[in-house]
Amino acid sequence: MQKIAEEFAGRARVVKVEWDREGRAGESFGSAGVPDYLVFRDGERVDRLGLAFVDPFLETRLRRMLNAALEAGRGNP
Repeated sequence: MQKIAEEFAGRARVVKVEWDREGRAGESFGSAGVPDYLVFRDGERVDRLGLAFVDPFLETRLRRMLNAALEAGRGNP
């Protein structure tokens, strides 16, 4: 996640929520479990990736999700 956060610095904010300490935060966002990756734009959830297994393509998937949200925020389809 640190690598993704550095790559998108200044364009998106990447935040890690610790369920052990902030379980209710996950519930309020409709998170289904751990790990669960949520993408928000203008305060609204626009994408979600919930995994029940180790995904070797996780970084690629997260980059696509973040880039799509950033592009949509610019008014592009």
